Amino acid sequence: MNGATGLPALQHIARYFDADEGDPLYDGATAASPIGQFEYDALNSRLPTVS
Repeated sequence: MNGATGLPALQHIARYFDADEGDPLYDGATAASPIGQFEYDALNSRLPTVS
C-alpha cells in the first residue's frame, strides 16, 4: 500500500476494536479523565512521547 493514502494508519485501528477489557490498550482508550486534564498535561509537558 501507498503510505501517502493514510490507509496504513487505518489498519492499526482494528487493534483498538479487538482489544478486550483488561488489556492496557482497551483500558487506556476508555479511561475517563477529569475535564481539562489534557490541557493541564499539555501546559505542564506531561503528555506521553509518541514515536
